[in-house]
Amino acid sequence: MKILHIIQRLKYGGLEHLVFSMLCHDVKNVYILALEDPSEESFRQWPKLKEYQNNLFFADKTKGFSLKTVNFIKDICRTLSISVIHTHHLGPLIYGCLATSQRASIKHIHTEHDIWHLQHYKDWLIQYFLFNWKKQIHLVAVSKDIYTQLKSYFPKMDISTIPNAVDTRFFIPGNQTNARKYFKLPESSTIIGSAGRLETVKGHIYLIEAIRLMPLNYFLVIAGIGSLYQTLLTHIQTLDLSDRICLLGMVEPMNLFYQACDIFCLPSLNEGMPLSLLEAQACSVPVVCSNVGGCAEEVDPESGLLIPSQNPKAIAEACMKINQKTEKPREYILKNFSFDTLINHYYQLYVKV
Repeated sequence: MKILHIIQRLKYGGLEHLVFSMLCHDVKNVYILALEDPSEESFRQWPKLKEYQNNLFFADKTKGFSLKTVNFIKDICRTLSISVIHTHHLGPLIYGCLATSQRASIKHIHTEHDIWHLQHYKDWLIQYFLFNWKKQIHLVAVSKDIYTQLKSYFPKMDISTIPNAVDTRFFIPGNQTNARKYFKLPESSTIIGSAGRLETVKGHIYLIEAIRLMPLNYFLVIAGIGSLYQTLLTHIQTLDLSDRICLLGMVEPMNLFYQACDIFCLPSLNEGMPLSLLEAQACSVPVVCSNVGGCAEEVDPESGLLIPSQNPKAIAEACMKINQKTEKPREYILKNFSFDTLINHYYQLYVKV
């Protein structure tokens, strides 16, 4: 069974890492197509991709509709004898539908990783039309919260729930001292880690503000790249916090990043089912996160804390309160979010639909 995942772009992020992990699990049968950005840009930002370049395709689509991209996907499906296309987000859904609309033998799975885009009438209308035009699409929600909302938007659709998962053989507890030396982080500080795209929706600005409310031995390190890098850096300098906050940029390997942390904080304004929470807890790092999207389903209730979004005071209080020395987070992930379970559920679905 040959499977083609279609995503918007192949830059290092939660969704992209999940899809890439699915490729690594079954290199002989899984391929990824990115609609936007040239291969050189993706390889520069995420060097490990080069090892799997024979399984990767880049449409390099520019802004606006591209018939060339539709035909590109058609050619790939024909050449590789694709059995299943698996789309992620609206753009890939559109192009996946157009490319396979006359190929009834190709099954179509579409996973919704978040839901807020459907609040825009145009996006909802496009998706509603596609689901009614191409009847054989099977919809997957990555959390119970997203499932409930999808049912309200598309009540007639068949929807499965398959929670995101993490590779617990890669994301493991490790030597904190060695990890801090690797990233040149202060060894004696209480380190709060955060990871994600440096964009407004991730709420890093509130976490930066929260550091001012914590004791001086608390140190913040943020992994990720994005359009707000310079804005956040300037804000840190304005607050005179350069000696207490470090923006690491693109980080590899991420398991070592989590191992360097005492606490992981995700201060997002919106989320679907963020992988970073699973990765951190798999490394036995307790988490503090905004109570948005499906986050509550991911957080170990015995070791983690949920807080209101856009609230520096709540972030500071939770980070100072949380128990930093506990094995509960990893136990919770092993029980509820193993990658093997995710793979089994998806492959059962590929056969079933």
